[in-house]
Amino acid sequence: MSISSTNPMSLEGAKKSIENWLSPNITYNYSLKKTLGNYPYWTIDVDGADVNLVGIKLESLPEYIIFNEIRGGSFICINSSLSSMRGFPKMVGYDLDISYSKIKNLEDAPKIVDRDFVARGLNFSIDQVHEKIKKVTGRIIV
Repeated sequence: MSISSTNPMSLEGAKKSIENWLSPNITYNYSLKKTLGNYPYWTIDVDGADVNLVGIKLESLPEYIIFNEIRGGSFICINSSLSSMRGFPKMVGYDLDISYSKIKNLEDAPKIVDRDFVARGLNFSIDQVHEKIKKVTGRIIV
């Protein structure tokens, strides 16, 4: 199923799907922000905690999972089966670690990483990271 304006999921149905997905997988302080326009309707902000997707066995995040900002925390997907960054946050307050995942490119990468960007075991160059991520305050480890 692709993200489109014709998706039959309702506004409240999408919200419930997000909450159901987050509950067993992620326990932290998050808020949902309604988007303008079409499906997926909501983005996810996380305050003061990490998003830990270590070892997640999904090729991509569900289409209704769209992170916006991770404030005061890291976004960690080490050893995951994720092959893309679709749904990743636009800003990560601490580290972004995608090491040993199956991520193929940096499309949809966050624009800001306020500490380290780590991609061990992947074939990204520092130039590729700078091209896609406009601000990395800490180290770039590839």
